[in-house]
Amino acid sequence: SVRCVQEKGGGSRVVKRPQHLGSLQGHVKEAVTSAMSRVPRELFLPDALKSRAYDDTPLPIGLNQTISAPHMVAIMCDLLDLQPGMTVLEVGGGSGYHAAVMAEMVGPEGKVYSVERMPELVAAAKRNLEKAGIKNVTMLSLIHISEPTRPERISYAVFCLKKK
Repeated sequence: SVRCVQEKGGGSRVVKRPQHLGSLQGHVKEAVTSAMSRVPRELFLPDALKSRAYDDTPLPIGLNQTISAPHMVAIMCDLLDLQPGMTVLEVGGGSGYHAAVMAEMVGPEGKVYSVERMPELVAAAKRNLEKAGIKNVTMLSLIHISEPTRPERISYAVFCLKKK
């Protein structure tokens, strides 16, 4: 299918929706491809890259960071085995795309907390999530880590909590 995207200046163009989601069928759960089909990836990209939104490749989002390739988002979501009502912590929120897909999977009764160390990306992700109509994601900034104490490595684990 296709999606019409508004351009700066009032024009619009057609963006092909993810044909690769079909190639993921049988490799990841239907809940993953269903959630991904509901999240318009182009909303999480800089204007100059919106036409490449459904290329199955990482794309730059600024500040030397990238949005993950759609197949990688699918694999990560599949491995997490997200269920409605779960609470998820994401480290490295970037543009907010992965958080949005996870939010679709956990549904309105679930919650995603996404931590990002770059305040500019936190602000952009919040705007992206709002444009996408995603309400169950909270973006958190790690601006309290100052340059002299900023670690060279960060160890993290992603976890999910199921509501009782």
